[in-house]
Amino acid sequence: MGAAAAKDRGRSRSEVINLDYARSDAGLGRGIQVDLGTRASIDRALEEVGGPVDALFSAAGIADVRT
Repeated sequence: MGAAAAKDRGRSRSEVINLDYARSDAGLGRGIQVDLGTRASIDRALEEVGGPVDALFSAAGIADVRT
């Protein structure tokens, strides 16, 4: 769901910034890694985003990440 929303916004020439725990090279705009369980990680990601933010889409899921 999140990837579909990012692709849709990208087609409309919006700047897309993808914040995720897992690194992704899915062509969904600029990617920033963030661990929502760590305040320092959240603060760092927000600094990297900059501003202003005109819209936010939140989609959470569980990826099949195998180590």
